[in-house]
Amino acid sequence: MRPRVISHMITSLDGRLLPQRWNLAAQGWAESDIEQVYESAAAQLAGDAWLVGRRTLAGYFAERTLPEFGPPVGEAALPFIGDRQGRGIAVVMDPAGRYCYDAATLDEDHLVVVLSTRVDEAYRQSLRQAGVSYTFAGADGHDVRAALESLGKDFGLSRVLLEGGGIVNGAFLAADCIDEVSTLIVPVIDGIAGIPSTFDHRDEGAKFPHALAQLKLTAQQTLEKGVIWLRHDVIRSPGVTAN
Repeated sequence: MRPRVISHMITSLDGRLLPQRWNLAAQGWAESDIEQVYESAAAQLAGDAWLVGRRTLAGYFAERTLPEFGPPVGEAALPFIGDRQGRGIAVVMDPAGRYCYDAATLDEDHLVVVLSTRVDEAYRQSLRQAGVSYTFAGADGHDVRAALESLGKDFGLSRVLLEGGGIVNGAFLAADCIDEVSTLIVPVIDGIAGIPSTFDHRDEGAKFPHALAQLKLTAQQTLEKGVIWLRHDVIRSPGVTAN
């Protein structure tokens, strides 16, 4: 059984994700105010972990020079479970292992990195030495369902907040691994094409001729400064399960 996945994002009215573009000062906001609203809502969602894509952490960690991928290591690719010390969990989807994680925590939560099974052993050893946990998402590092099943089975997670960016959100959506969508809408329109958006999945080969998800509104709330908080459940066809 994989964890329940809740996409939790804060966006402009047109679904864009860069608060630095929103001229918040004109509305009497600081970026810290946006963060406070976001984190307050996240706390109410009561996740036992949060998950982001690698690009979201650009600038947080040094990047490494990548060796060539080797062959998949198969059964030898076992998750490493470090010492959480009672902390929450922060999960980073980093298939190729691009970052040098030199500490076992991220924002005071225990760090779990999701890798390809083809990432070199020397890199995995460096993670173990730093106390950083890891698990795998298949040979290409994009098997979202395999990663989630490991996070549930090996790390005991039952409720994960998916916090972007748009590419990783889109990958989870395309894999039918999102159960709930939590959206905080700031009263501003970005309006420029090409700005990262909430869900940004590239449909190569036109595999998805229709919308990737149908939603049912379960809650709506007006917060301070006119921010609207919408919560939707993902509707699945009869006989289709989330696992």
